[in-house]
Amino acid sequence: RLCLTEQVIVWPRFYHLFLSGHIMGRHNNFSMRRTFPFFVSMSKLVDSARTEALATVPQWKEVDNRDAITRTFMFKNFKDAFAFMTKTAEYCDPKDHHPEWFNVYNKVEVTLATHTASGVTEKDIDLATAMDKFAQECNVNPTHSLPFAY
Repeated sequence: RLCLTEQVIVWPRFYHLFLSGHIMGRHNNFSMRRTFPFFVSMSKLVDSARTEALATVPQWKEVDNRDAITRTFMFKNFKDAFAFMTKTAEYCDPKDHHPEWFNVYNKVEVTLATHTASGVTEKDIDLATAMDKFAQECNVNPTHSLPFAY
């Protein structure tokens, strides 16, 4: 018999390991993934669900030739850009869902996609929403005028 949780299916007798973080989270590693091969990937957003989800993050754009979304953040300086990246990293790590990003001085280019689903999922929309909030807290430049001083 299987129990379905938000991100993983586990046999009932292993459920205590899931709750304590030994299957997911802080104790997660490759060997445990092989030991407990019950992971279920999220479904890729398609059709109206995708349109509705993307409407909630209007500053994020779809990537050409790839099922992903992207946004460039411009900050006042490197310190603000790094603070943004730190807040994002602290948010992402427990969720085991991380952005692809590139940083030069005050500019942070972010691409989001769920690799196990080969595209954009609800995880990416949640992360994009959180990153928009963190950017506001870290003095993002609202105009995003390019080119910008490096």
